[in-house]
Order: sequence, then C-alpha cells, then structure tokens
Amino acid sequence: MNPIKSISPVASWLLRIAMAVYAYVNYFDTFMTFSFNGPGYFIAAAFVVFTFMLLAGGFVKKSQTTALAGLLIAALSVFLMVYNGFSADKLLMHFIPFSLGFNFLAKGNQK
Repeated sequence: MNPIKSISPVASWLLRIAMAVYAYVNYFDTFMTFSFNGPGYFIAAAFVVFTFMLLAGGFVKKSQTTALAGLLIAALSVFLMVYNGFSADKLLMHFIPFSLGFNFLAKGNQK
C-alpha cells in the first residue's frame, strides 16, 4: 500500500498539537506560578516557549522557526533525560518530546 501524501500537512499539525498538549499537561501549571526559585520553573518556561515557537512556525512559510524550536525541544528533552536519571519511566516521558522535536528539526515545515 502506498502512503497518502495529501494528508501529510494534517499529520504535521497533529504532531504540533500533541506537543502542545504534552507541554500543557506537564509544564503549564509550573510556568504559571512565576516562581523563579530553582531550575524547574526555567525548564517549564522553556518548554512552553519552544512549543509556542513550534506552533507559530507552522504559520510561516520558512522552516527556520520550526527547525529551531525542534532543536531546542530535542536538546531540552535530552538534558532532562540525563538530569532526572535513567529510570524507564523518566526516559519514556522525555523520549516523546525528543522524538517530536527531532522530527521537526529534520523536516521543518515540509509538506
């Protein structure tokens, strides 16, 4: 069976929405506390800002914003994998945003 290339933009937007849901569920409450004591707030703020960049990058023609947001999300996910330890649940929790970020780093806004 051949892939259906016409639904590729829809799939790309579903991945962006999945990243936004992930950031909202895991980091938005911490981001909204505006508590600057400790690295947890800055990590949450970075995830929220980079996810917003990923969503905003979908509306522009060039892929630079999307690729940069993907790079930063992937890098932050790798940092969290190392920072939180190598337990299976922590690795799996951060592997999903790493995969999404890496996908957008590699493909950008490619249709």
